[in-house]
Amino acid sequence: MNNLASLATLPFKILQDLQIPAAYERSFKMDHRGIFANRYMLALQRRFLDGKIDTILEQLGCPEEASNEIKEYNQKASMAAIGCEEANGKLSYRFYLDYYERVAKERERICSDVQKPLLAFQGWKWKLDGVHCHRSDYWQQINISKIDLSQLIESTLGSSSLLTAPIHNLVDYLCADTKWLPTVLLTKDTQSSRSSFDLNLYEQRMNVVDVHGFLERVSNGWELPPELLRQVLAITSSQPLGHISAGLSSQNYEFLTVYFDPNQS
Repeated sequence: MNNLASLATLPFKILQDLQIPAAYERSFKMDHRGIFANRYMLALQRRFLDGKIDTILEQLGCPEEASNEIKEYNQKASMAAIGCEEANGKLSYRFYLDYYERVAKERERICSDVQKPLLAFQGWKWKLDGVHCHRSDYWQQINISKIDLSQLIESTLGSSSLLTAPIHNLVDYLCADTKWLPTVLLTKDTQSSRSSFDLNLYEQRMNVVDVHGFLERVSNGWELPPELLRQVLAITSSQPLGHISAGLSSQNYEFLTVYFDPNQS
């Protein structure tokens, strides 16, 4: 096994060695450079981290500042997740804390007509140099309307974005003849201008193939070689669709990420 492959599977090995069960979710990311499918996330109950979080973060090479924050906020979380991403031979790790129980309690206290963002997740991402690290905060948007969602999409991407119209069309399709709206997260990077939103589509019980036309339109907009999307869809089409994220990177280019195939590992 080469070094990159060994590093990419390190989160699996760490959890296996510590006998921590986890759910496994895959994703692929699209931008003007291509489609990147070497990505995954391992989700676990936060209680399994008790007495083990130092070992996990140390073995993943988590920078000290991020490690200190994670350990400080860890006890407030309901769940945690470890992520790994590879693009063009460069690898990075992520660590997420999920504040689901706190959000659920706060939602019970909020009237149905009160719009309020609630901190739902925090995520730390670092490269293997141990230096380049940043944190993103994920704010769940409570009691937003379809008009609010449309405004959020445009304010994040801009009206001239190649992604704006396809995502508007996707939302219109999903919400046709129904009052259903996806759970919406707005993500802000604390160290850069990166921002994005996330639409949770699990309730729709769709497969990736059901958004084939949407993905094809996005791919064509970036003028990506058609075979790239065909190769990815050949593997993912029959997989359950999870959620879709879109936004602007810290380098100010657009991206789209599709999460799919949640499984118990």
